[in-house]
Amino acid sequence: MNASRLNLEGLGPEATAHGAGVELPVSRRREGAIACAAALLAAGYLLVYLHYDVLHADEGIGLEAAERILRGQVMYRDFFSFFTPGSGYWLALLFRVFGDSMTTAHAALVGYGAAFSGLVYLIARRAASRRMALLAAGLVALDSLPFRFLMLHNWDSTLLALAGYYAVLRWWQRPRQAFALAAGALTALTFLFNQAKGAGLAAGLLLGWALLARIEGRTRWNRRQAAAFTLGLLGPLALTAGYFAAQHCLGLMLRDWFWPLAHYRTPNACPYGYFPPGPGRVSILSAGSGPARLLIAWLLSPLLVVDLLPWLAAGIVAFLFCGCRAAAPSGARRAYFALIASLMTGSLFGLLATNRPGGAELLMAFPLYAPALAWLLDRPSASRLRRIAPAAAVLVGLSFSCLGLAWLWPRRAARIGLVTRRGRLVLPQTDRVLPYLTAHTRPGNRIYVYPYQPVYYYLSATRNPTRYEFLALGQNTRRQYLRAVAELKRHPPRLVLYDPGFYAQNGADWPSIALPAFARITPVEQYLLRQFQPCRRLCSATGWNYLLLAPRRQACPR
Repeated sequence: MNASRLNLEGLGPEATAHGAGVELPVSRRREGAIACAAALLAAGYLLVYLHYDVLHADEGIGLEAAERILRGQVMYRDFFSFFTPGSGYWLALLFRVFGDSMTTAHAALVGYGAAFSGLVYLIARRAASRRMALLAAGLVALDSLPFRFLMLHNWDSTLLALAGYYAVLRWWQRPRQAFALAAGALTALTFLFNQAKGAGLAAGLLLGWALLARIEGRTRWNRRQAAAFTLGLLGPLALTAGYFAAQHCLGLMLRDWFWPLAHYRTPNACPYGYFPPGPGRVSILSAGSGPARLLIAWLLSPLLVVDLLPWLAAGIVAFLFCGCRAAAPSGARRAYFALIASLMTGSLFGLLATNRPGGAELLMAFPLYAPALAWLLDRPSASRLRRIAPAAAVLVGLSFSCLGLAWLWPRRAARIGLVTRRGRLVLPQTDRVLPYLTAHTRPGNRIYVYPYQPVYYYLSATRNPTRYEFLALGQNTRRQYLRAVAELKRHPPRLVLYDPGFYAQNGADWPSIALPAFARITPVEQYLLRQFQPCRRLCSATGWNYLLLAPRRQACPR
């Protein structure tokens, strides 16, 4: 396969129509400018969410990890985390350089969203028309980050995995040591930000090279490129191991990395594409006439499409592995599909390995599978399907856009401003907890929130006296609960926020845990009820009602 043929077949229908000598999209100024424009438009749209927050509990995990690191604590040694260290240390670096505030965290998310759209366009453009690649990039901006505009390890690891896709693609197109080194480094970094996603990227890369070797009958890289890839892969891992070894916690780090295999997968298991049932969801799907139900099904169809895209990629891999070449594209286009679909399939394996492939997790991984949406919507070769392809693209684009408006509407309707110690926020509902904490605590005071809302520690600039940002039933061990009690005795908190109805209200988020388990009294609850007295009830913006507890030997704060 010579270079000119690769340049032709590696492009979409619009580019190949211009004849021989057309360069790859990444080498064309127009394509690069379009990718940059898509990224800038995405960033401009996501700026709408910059100060918006829903006080989601998961966001506090990463924020508090970064805050502890800034205070000089070392992950795994001084506080517990079953995540790899990338997100915590990266966010701490951002806070150190740009300021310790929620604005800094959300501005990073805006940058992630811009990079998502630009990379999706460049990857999809190899095999789809410019319009379909732009459509995929735009739908990622509308439907991915806005779904959960939260500082989570899901987003930075997704960005690294998507950048890994691009590096592997460039390595295939132009076999050079620099691209091999980048592919290895991005694979390692993805793992250091998210174990499952990094392992999935590595598995997809191995699958892709094996499939390419089967299709082309030869490998496309030499020993120097293999050495560069190995160096890129092992370098970040070796530096990470060296750092934690110097902190005398290498064993703790490895133990916590593998902790989810025994303690996370079972209690957090859920069916593929699962969304927890909420008030009105079932009635919305069953109410109304036939046309109304059809309209509702169309509006919700993006959720089904996102669920199916990873399996479309897996189907392409199986199709090519079986040697079904008669109906497959030829030359470089077939190799492109083999490589990118393999990477997507590896990401699917990583998601399935967590045993929690829920609908939320799939939407947050949407940027990794968005190029497959561009393939699906682009004009097929069959003449009958070619006629309906434009209408299908319009319908899919409109449904995804409506879903994006569903994420945008609460933001546009939010009018409740809240000034915190970490910056100004705009909330959809009134929060009584943070103003109370601001009035009755000082920065650095110890408070304790049980069972699960670490974002209050960060926004009130207070400290958790235990090493656990949260304790979850069925997930954390009894030994960890007892250790938390010992730490509470050693460093008694000034105030406690206790939500006794948390699992009754949110039990559907853990469908694999039996209901009687939620009724058990944990050692932490026993300690809190013995040593603290209830003072008042505070309602949060999430709708959770907290009992404010104070030590029994002290009077309740006014």
